Amino acid sequence: MKKNKTIIFMTAFIFCFLFIFLEKKIPSVNEDNLSTLNSFVKTFQADGGCYTIVNATNKQIIDEACIKTNRNISITTEGFKKSFYAIALKNNENKYTKKQIYDYLSQYIFSSSETLTIKQLTSSYVKFLQNKNNYIEQKYIKNIMAKNVTEGTAKKANIEGANIHGLTSTTTLPNKNNITTFIGNFSHNDHDYVVVALLVSPKGLKTTFGYNSAGWNSVPLAAELIKNIMGDS
Repeated sequence: MKKNKTIIFMTAFIFCFLFIFLEKKIPSVNEDNLSTLNSFVKTFQADGGCYTIVNATNKQIIDEACIKTNRNISITTEGFKKSFYAIALKNNENKYTKKQIYDYLSQYIFSSSETLTIKQLTSSYVKFLQNKNNYIEQKYIKNIMAKNVTEGTAKKANIEGANIHGLTSTTTLPNKNNITTFIGNFSHNDHDYVVVALLVSPKGLKTTFGYNSAGWNSVPLAAELIKNIMGDS
């Protein structure tokens, strides 16, 4: 009898431990964010979409979800570099050559990889934000990313008071469809957050003048996700 009580007690203890552990490790899906993603997938007649939101301070995933696709989808980093370089030239921030800029971005944000999964991209970006070395290059990169939100390809994510930095990528697939992605960070209530928003093969609409690049779809998606987070806290 005593042995049975011990087994029951140990079983209950293990169950409670696993419940607490899994609750911390597996982020709950925010229904507002999921609804937002679903709305964008439908509106743009996309083949799928994903988002990930991370607390940049403690590296904890706050919320993540995918519709009709998965997080292992490959994102090409070349598009982010192109959008960065374009806004740098627009602002005459050309103290570095194109090769130097691409090398800096590869080193500090993209882990010298040509393609990354959503998880890898998010992880690399969080490391970039937390890296206190090479201050001058870091400040330069963040300055251009901020300008990309105010006047570049990510300007549809320019939300007052959020201090958003971001880059976009539009990757053309072999079948002539594309993957559009926004990666960036914002501040709210003394917390820094990283957001990745992605759509697979979104269609151009009349409201986007037929364009289907990231600035017209995944950037507005990211903006709505950011508004949801700001509204919830």
